[in-house]
Amino acid sequence: MTSFWRTYLLVEAIMRSKIGARKIHLLFICIGYVSSFQIISTHIGTFHPFTKRGSIVIPGSTESLHNIYNLERFQSVHNENIVWHSKSLIISELKSTVSPIWDTEKYDDELVNSRKNYSDSSDTSVGMDKSHNQNENSEDFLASSFKIVKQKSELSPKLVILESRSIELLESTATSIDSNWINEVRYHMNEWARSRSLHGALMVEKFIERVIHEKRENDRCKKDFSNRKNKSDLNNEFSFDEEQKQEEDYLKNREKYEILNNYPDTNMYNMVIKGWAKSGEEYAPLRAESILNEMELSTDPLVQPDIISYSTVLAAWARNRSTPGAIGRAESLVRRMEHNTESRPNTSSYNTLITAWARCATRDNEKGAIRAEEFLRQMSQLYDDDGKVESKPDVRSYTAVICGWTRCGNFDRAELILRNMEENGETRPNALAYNCVLSSLCRENLTCRADALLRHMLNRCESGNTDSRPSTMIFNTVMASWSGSAQEDAAERALDLFTTMQSHYEGHPEFYEESRPNIFTACRVIEAFSRSGRKDSAHLAMEAHDMMINLYKQGRNDELKPTANSFNELLQAWAWSGDINAAVNCEAIFNVMMSRYENGDIECRPNGQSYDAYIDAVGRCGEEGSAKQADELLSTIERLYRNCGGQIDFEPSNRSYRSVIEAWCRSGEEGCALRAEERLLQLEQFYADGGNDEMKPDARCYASAIDAWARSGETGAANHAEGLLKRMEMMYMSGNFDAKPDEFHYTSVLYALARSGEEGAPLRAEAILNRMESFHENKVKNDEEMPSNVSEENSELGDVEHDKDRNAVMDVRPNTLTYKAVILAYTKSKDPGASHRAESILRRMENRYSTGQFDVKPDLFCYTSVLHSIARSDDIDGPIRADAILKRMESIYKESNGVSVKPNGYLYSIVIKAWSASSRKDGAIMAESLLFKLIEKYFESGKDDNLKPTTSSFNGVMSAHSKNFGEGSALRAESVLNKLVELWAQLDYDSDVMPNVQSFMTCIKAWSRSGDSSGPERAELLLKKMQKLSSERGCYRLKPDMPVFNSVICAYAHSGRRVDGKLEEAEELLARMHEPSEDGKNIAKPDTFTYNTLIKYYSSDPHTLGEAERLLEQMIKLCKDKNEYCYPSGFSFATIINAYARSNNSYSAKRAQHILHRMVNLYKSGGHDVLKPDKVFYTSVINAWANSGDPDAGSKSEKLLAEMHTLYDQGNESMKPNIKSYNTVLLTHTRSGKDGINKAYELLQSLECAEDKDINPNTVTYNMLIDAITPFNDEDGANLAQKMLYKMERRKREGNNCAPDLTTYSLCIKAFSQCKAKYSATKAQCLFDHMISTYESSGNQDIRPNWRVCTLVIDAWRRSNDTEKAIRAREMLLLMIKYYEGGNTSIAPNLGTYNAVLLCCVHTNGAVQHKLAALDIAYKSFQELVKSKYGNPNDVTYSTFLRACNNLLPAGDASRISIASAIFKRCCKDGQVSPDVIIEFKRAVPSETFKTFLGKNAERYGKMKNKINLQLLPKEWTCNLRT
Repeated sequence: MTSFWRTYLLVEAIMRSKIGARKIHLLFICIGYVSSFQIISTHIGTFHPFTKRGSIVIPGSTESLHNIYNLERFQSVHNENIVWHSKSLIISELKSTVSPIWDTEKYDDELVNSRKNYSDSSDTSVGMDKSHNQNENSEDFLASSFKIVKQKSELSPKLVILESRSIELLESTATSIDSNWINEVRYHMNEWARSRSLHGALMVEKFIERVIHEKRENDRCKKDFSNRKNKSDLNNEFSFDEEQKQEEDYLKNREKYEILNNYPDTNMYNMVIKGWAKSGEEYAPLRAESILNEMELSTDPLVQPDIISYSTVLAAWARNRSTPGAIGRAESLVRRMEHNTESRPNTSSYNTLITAWARCATRDNEKGAIRAEEFLRQMSQLYDDDGKVESKPDVRSYTAVICGWTRCGNFDRAELILRNMEENGETRPNALAYNCVLSSLCRENLTCRADALLRHMLNRCESGNTDSRPSTMIFNTVMASWSGSAQEDAAERALDLFTTMQSHYEGHPEFYEESRPNIFTACRVIEAFSRSGRKDSAHLAMEAHDMMINLYKQGRNDELKPTANSFNELLQAWAWSGDINAAVNCEAIFNVMMSRYENGDIECRPNGQSYDAYIDAVGRCGEEGSAKQADELLSTIERLYRNCGGQIDFEPSNRSYRSVIEAWCRSGEEGCALRAEERLLQLEQFYADGGNDEMKPDARCYASAIDAWARSGETGAANHAEGLLKRMEMMYMSGNFDAKPDEFHYTSVLYALARSGEEGAPLRAEAILNRMESFHENKVKNDEEMPSNVSEENSELGDVEHDKDRNAVMDVRPNTLTYKAVILAYTKSKDPGASHRAESILRRMENRYSTGQFDVKPDLFCYTSVLHSIARSDDIDGPIRADAILKRMESIYKESNGVSVKPNGYLYSIVIKAWSASSRKDGAIMAESLLFKLIEKYFESGKDDNLKPTTSSFNGVMSAHSKNFGEGSALRAESVLNKLVELWAQLDYDSDVMPNVQSFMTCIKAWSRSGDSSGPERAELLLKKMQKLSSERGCYRLKPDMPVFNSVICAYAHSGRRVDGKLEEAEELLARMHEPSEDGKNIAKPDTFTYNTLIKYYSSDPHTLGEAERLLEQMIKLCKDKNEYCYPSGFSFATIINAYARSNNSYSAKRAQHILHRMVNLYKSGGHDVLKPDKVFYTSVINAWANSGDPDAGSKSEKLLAEMHTLYDQGNESMKPNIKSYNTVLLTHTRSGKDGINKAYELLQSLECAEDKDINPNTVTYNMLIDAITPFNDEDGANLAQKMLYKMERRKREGNNCAPDLTTYSLCIKAFSQCKAKYSATKAQCLFDHMISTYESSGNQDIRPNWRVCTLVIDAWRRSNDTEKAIRAREMLLLMIKYYEGGNTSIAPNLGTYNAVLLCCVHTNGAVQHKLAALDIAYKSFQELVKSKYGNPNDVTYSTFLRACNNLLPAGDASRISIASAIFKRCCKDGQVSPDVIIEFKRAVPSETFKTFLGKNAERYGKMKNKINLQLLPKEWTCNLRT
């Protein structure tokens, strides 16, 4: 359409410039564009409607048409001088603006035929052109049109028969034309005109063309006969016989001539107009109007247009809803009729125009209704002023205007017109007028108003106005509105209306026959109850159904016979009721339907809708197995459908599948999401295999399946949900608009991703959010670019083609729920930057809300989630960001005058928690200040409960002070506690701010960790305060329990105050816990944790291990006395065993083994399962022997290992030795000298051959042995370590868990670094290169190089005799910098690395060039260190560099003196002058230079470091020295 408009305007411009008219005319003859013919006609001649071929009409203005037809007309339109060249140009232009009814593949043949037809046409009689040539057997224009027109649908059987007879009539010879032929032609034209198709319109034209052709032939024969006769009379050229023959021929055809003299007439032309008007084609109205125009311009009285002609064209324009300006054309036609005395518009004409304007009315544009009412007033004025009865407004006129105002939503105006009609006796409103308002009110859910109007109709009817008697359909419209209304009493109002209908019918059955309730009415009452939302809705619906059955049984209304539909509504009522017995009741109703059907009541046969409701009820009941039962019912429908041969009554519908999918979604059973998706796929396949539209999967089906995956929590659920969403997008973009995903689908997928916890799920969720925003932005952009070429009166129609394109654009506008889901995904994520991403999403919401997108308003959940995410993050700036968000909320709330989210106490508590849990030094102080700010706001707001601080907030602040370990932190924590107690009392002991056990325990722990000498006493005072508050307030929540006492004991234990090695105060408190109180009950009995606390602190000192053993024995004694609270645990024994294992002496190992055997014996004598020894205890004792230094430690550890095997063989599964146990034994051997190392190596070999994979040597095993080899500093040991490394790699390739790690490589490199072999440094470098190559090829992070292993390689080069050691060290340094800048932060060089490089330079020997190269490397490395971020030079750096100058430059060398002097100056400036620096500087420079720097004290500094007194130096020279 758009391309034609451009061509249309181009042609008009060309025509106005007077160039190329005939060539452009030729192009549009082939295309058939009427409007272009109208333009061209103003320049080259007359346009005749029947000379074009299947034209498409683009409307122009009516005024333009008048101007065109008033111009001087010529007869040269089809002059043979038309240039028929440039056929290729015509076809190429045609293909760029192809008419939808043309077949471009047939252009070549059609151009030839049309050339003949147009060249043979020269007669311009009444509105028609001759294009039929029977003598040459050429196809006429309409025949060729039938070839190229694309039929929209197949002809009906009736029209097929009609077409065959029509062809016979058209092909009949001229001699067969008589009155019967004319009558049959008229009949066929009428039938084709009523066919409502383009084919019919063309057939009508074909008939009238044949009639015109025959009339022209007859006129030509008559004219020839008259000319010959006149000529023969004058010249006597013809013989008598010839004259006689001509006269006989004339008399023979005289009847035909007389018949054709009366045709074609106006009636025939009206049929042509009617055919086009009813064809439904977009260009039909203009085609019809062009014929009407030709009739007006004709001088033939037989074809003058009458009122029917005008009315038909008027109706065509009025019904055309796709062409902009159509109603304007209709209105212009009425104006023409008003100026035509022969065919003035009547009431029907005005009604047609009023109806057209009324249809254009919309809520956004009332012009249609206003124009309709203006014409109504014009009709009334014509009738009142001029007495024109033919234009008197009738009921239809008023009804159309009423409809226009109802379409605008102006019901007050519509009802006002209705009241005026009631007051006007001549045009009283009928039921249709009322129904127009009623139906509109119901559509707008103004049911109360509709109900009142309906009862007003009844009152008027009872008053004698029978025209306003409402029909059953009107009642049912209001009933349907009540059934869908959200009003509380909607069901009762519907039932009351039903009762009113029945009472009126029973009172006057004959008068209210058309108003009695029927089964549809009853169904609406049942539906109203089922949708009422009441708990007893289904019961009330059943009562209404029973009432209907009783009315039918009593014979009071035979229209109320129950049917499947009524039972279906009842089933649906139970399905929506939520009643626990809904499924049971549905089953009973279903059985009643089956019973009635089996007894012969066909109308009660259950159908697909019955099964749908039954399945829905079962699926909604929520009982265990309900989803499976619903699934089985669906399978039953499928089986019935197949068995009954595909009868539509049993075809499973979209709702059946949807109910089952939703049932699986609600069930929560394992695999429910997969079953839901399987049913969705079955529905898709069912529809694809030929199912009807009822089987088409819609968005709700997909929503349920997506929701099922979102709720399932199964692995991969988010992937399944996202896959379904993408499938919906593809289906929608391919044209299935029922599957259009909306915000709910996207949000469900986002929540599935948020719940999944999968890596990368938040990023995928944000990508979906971005896609939604992109979809919406594209939609907005598409709407802004929508063409504005639609006339105002037809703006509701728009451009149909553009609407189709616009529908293909996805429009899903993210809302608050969408953003909340993405924020939730980031909140649950453990990624480091998750809190930042969540905060950025929140900022996007705030920005969009501030620009007017009010459906993206951040709510309390959004802020809470983001603050939680920040509070849980390890970001050092997290509390600052959280505090900024809180302040921004306060600012936004203040600026919005209370519209935005108001920060509440919970949000403050989250930010307080963020400050409390942070590692910032000011975290506790900031948390405390924010807490006090919250308290202040609480009282300023008049004690608003939303701003009330909670106990948890106070506890968080106290916890922050407790962890601070700073001076006064315990005191600040206690002050916060006092503030909490004070606030509790101030708020009448409100439970929300009541201190609890945790509050006091936090403060007690703060004093315990404070290091204050009075800390334990302050902790005990808090304990006593708890006891006092508990007794005074009778509050159980403040009663100190064992953990509180344990915390106080910990405080005394932390203090370290011992008397004769004992924790006296702690043990006194322990004794008090054993003593009963005055009421005979213990304060708080000590438990295992109490004793373990003291054991732990006694075990921390090797000198008090005896006290730990004493407490353990005391626990064992209490256990034997049946004290269940003090039963010794594995921790009790393990603490003492581990303490002895750390003591590094033979006695400790023996005591550890004694404790172990004590534990074993106690367990064997019936001890608790917690005392059951396992391999961990034995491994700890073996570790004690490994650290003991005992020469027999190896054999004793072997005995313990054998004991473990014995216990394991006796059935103690926990005693099975693992590789860690063997590694500890191996460690014991490696610490026993070379003989022990040999035994360790033998043990390693036995482990390598072991069949049990659990004790195959791992990386730690080999590393232990390699570490034992390296201290010997010999080449054999280093080579053996290297062989073991290669062995580890080989065994790893064989599938063993012994891959060498960074420690392995470091130990081997260290072994070569410490041995004095010739090529040890080279071997160390090769090992390092091998590690780098393996790391880069495998990506194994266990061998990721760090600065330590690189420094070992540099140290290996330092120890070597290689003359290029400095170069190699420098290369290693540069390699470290390269890897660090590439992202490996662990390999960053440090000060030690640079010092090692300088040492390599110091120890460089060889030729002068080697030394100079080393000095250059030393200088570059030093300068690089000074400028780098890896550290600052210290005294070792300066002394080492000076040593390099001394060793690499000859004494007395000028450069040596200048370099040393410059370095010493910098060292003094940096405050790093140490004894080593002074000694090396003294060596580097002459004595005079040294005296110049050191002054009078220069002689006091000798060559020995211990003789140098740094106090004699300026303080700034030594201010930065290491202490």
